Amino acid sequence: GVRVVINSLEQAARWLAAGGGRCDLMVDTGINRLGLPLANLGDPMIARLEVDVLLSHLASADEDVALNPRQCARWEEARRVVPHLRASLANSAGIALGDAYHGDLTRPGLSLYGGVPRRELEGRIAQVARPMAAVMQVRNIEAGEGVGYNATFIAPHAMRIGVVALGYADGFLRCWSAGKGVLLRQGRRLPVLGRVSMDMVDVDLSGADEVREGDWLEV
Repeated sequence: GVRVVINSLEQAARWLAAGGGRCDLMVDTGINRLGLPLANLGDPMIARLEVDVLLSHLASADEDVALNPRQCARWEEARRVVPHLRASLANSAGIALGDAYHGDLTRPGLSLYGGVPRRELEGRIAQVARPMAAVMQVRNIEAGEGVGYNATFIAPHAMRIGVVALGYADGFLRCWSAGKGVLLRQGRRLPVLGRVSMDMVDVDLSGADEVREGDWLEV
């Protein structure tokens, strides 16, 4: 389910005025981004909150710097002051800093996308998701035929092409038109032909004879 995260006394006041209930509390221990200042931890308003997760966020966990143990110590101080059910500090890099940073739950981000934030995690992180797009249609075109809007690509010879369900509405940039972008099929590069449309793009299937309608290409 969804649970509100309180970052300031003002937000705490609005939450309590609206009826309150279970919430999370973010404490700023040194990143100066979101979070309640440490000086406000003892405010009576905070004592009235029903805090589930007391959390903070590491600023430089991917580096061996003095700020890491300082933030950990400040987070521990917050845990002593604020009643809560669970506590969380470590991001992806923070997980590699050791048990002292883990609390009751960790919050990996970069590592979920296959990023390796510290050398201790090399070989232990695998990408769990990747963008894919389906081939909607496979077409055979003749030399001299145009592809896509304004026929910005003209086939130099007979070609087999794929129309893929992907476009700039999905975040596939228009500037990747005219061969600047590629999709992948089992590691092979399939160049974009012509212009990227709103929800479709054409790719060259030369050398990918096994690709059929309904197959998935990696973005």
